[in-house]
Amino acid sequence: MNGAIVGEPTAIQPVPPINDLPAALVHTILQRAQKLGRQPYAFAYSLLATGISPTELLHLKRHHYIPNPDQHLLQINQGTPRQVPLNQWIASKRYGSDSNNPLYQWLKGRKDDESALFLNPQSQPIISLPELQTLWQSITQDLLTPQGHPPTMDQTQSTWCIEMLTKGIEPDHLSLLSGLTIDQLQPFIQRSQARGAIAAVKRRDTKPQSKRRVRKQANPPT
Repeated sequence: MNGAIVGEPTAIQPVPPINDLPAALVHTILQRAQKLGRQPYAFAYSLLATGISPTELLHLKRHHYIPNPDQHLLQINQGTPRQVPLNQWIASKRYGSDSNNPLYQWLKGRKDDESALFLNPQSQPIISLPELQTLWQSITQDLLTPQGHPPTMDQTQSTWCIEMLTKGIEPDHLSLLSGLTIDQLQPFIQRSQARGAIAAVKRRDTKPQSKRRVRKQANPPT
């Protein structure tokens, strides 16, 4: 080709699948947790209202909960230190207020002196991910995602990040809240854009407006 050097095609890096939980499944998880008691409800709410990872949740203590009058926060010290607000609205439904939420109710009603945020059945601190997994499975037993798999704790972070992006949170701000880099957020950004496209189709999926028939005027005589 006239001496031109043809470079090798750039390899396309596969994007890992992001399986966020559908809104209906999120509500089912929270409703089940509420029926099981204050701790399961607070646990599920904390994951879905903040987007923190299970590992970060595992290391939280009671004093990491900051009940400010205007907004309740969690102080995250594991991984990237930061403060994360507890959302009132999850998947378009309200699960708390500025001064009251399932986590606040759980902590307010406790009679023990343990510093851990959550306790095992023996009223001892939950100190391992398998213990958290047991609590999660007690809530999500027999539930399936659209992909046909049981919902996982890790999916709560994906779900929260994508919901925040869909609501208009800038990626830079989401990076500060989630502790994830912009590169790590790229799959979530793509997924939120896909959800936006689906929502745009829904808004336009309406009955066509009838057009007025315009009577043709006769040609003027020549």
